[in-house]
Amino acid sequence: MEDNNSKTKKKSRVSKSTILYFVIVLVLAVAFSMAFGVYFHVHTNGSKVLTRVECVDDMDGIVNAIINYEPADETSTPTTKPTPEVIKDGDTITYDYHNGFKKIETYSLSSRVQQFCNSVVNGIGMTTFAIGVIVFFLIKFIRKKNRIGTIAGSVVLALALVFCVIAGIKINNKMNDEEFLRQKDGVGVMHIDAPIIYLYDENEREVSVKLDFEGDLTCTYPSYEENGGWTVKTSADGTLTDRNGRSYEYLFFEADLGFTPDTKQGFCVKGEDTAAFLEGALAELGLTEKEANTFIMYWLPQMEKNPYNVICFQKDAYENSVGLDVQPAPDTIIRVNMYFYPSDEYTYIDEQDLSSMNPSVEERKGLVLVEWGGEEGE
Repeated sequence: MEDNNSKTKKKSRVSKSTILYFVIVLVLAVAFSMAFGVYFHVHTNGSKVLTRVECVDDMDGIVNAIINYEPADETSTPTTKPTPEVIKDGDTITYDYHNGFKKIETYSLSSRVQQFCNSVVNGIGMTTFAIGVIVFFLIKFIRKKNRIGTIAGSVVLALALVFCVIAGIKINNKMNDEEFLRQKDGVGVMHIDAPIIYLYDENEREVSVKLDFEGDLTCTYPSYEENGGWTVKTSADGTLTDRNGRSYEYLFFEADLGFTPDTKQGFCVKGEDTAAFLEGALAELGLTEKEANTFIMYWLPQMEKNPYNVICFQKDAYENSVGLDVQPAPDTIIRVNMYFYPSDEYTYIDEQDLSSMNPSVEERKGLVLVEWGGEEGE
């Protein structure tokens, strides 16, 4: 009788210790997840990324100005020039185009950086709990002198630990990879404004254009097919015709992507002198007057009101981030990308040599591709 009671008590003690063990493992899993969650949030600076929620049919127009900024918090004051510090999750901004169309954008915390962090945090919690379960059964097998179970449990535990080490190394590398963390004033991903692509060809033929970059297209016109890109027929005057017979002056896109501008060299220009500066710089970069005029009309409203603009034309930094797959391959390629940020005072910067960045207008031949776009920093 005493033996039966002692066995019952023993089973009861084992049962309570088992429950306690799993509670401890669960608490540790949650604690690790919370700790890493805080680490990732701090490490990524709570990265915010601009995501398009609505884009109307025609994007041929040139942006005139920000005409409305609606904070999600009704107590905040609307403004026509929001800054990254002001903008919060859910706020919307409406841009006005010269042709009367509107473009609405919203800020969202669902960036690639945040998605990655959330996945890692959840994975850490589940992995911690799984390892705890494996250790529990391994101890059981060792106590029962179950050789097969002990070996199998040891192998599974070893594989789990190796997986954790490899995953930890990859996560650490990822979190310190400049291609992944594009930090500028709390913005995790750079927004590329209005790159447009011209195609000129002496012989009319069908040309396909595909974009190659890590990021998200936020707006395209004409519509960009996910797998096929754009397919248009070229002409000598640059008119592009799609398979439905609709004509376009150029191909338009905007995107959020990982891109760190090169700011080692450039120019510091007074706001009032920006138009004259761009006229000369764009000619040197290989744009025709018509192409340069469109570029200046797009960017001048955002630049001439500033006391100074620090302007850095991008080459390798941009082209390595945004690839173009064009078939047949162009005979002449001219890509102009301008990164700038406003400054209240003159900022010294080593002057940039633009003379060898692109072929000149006179050097154009065969199938010619011309692209221009830019980014505004703070």
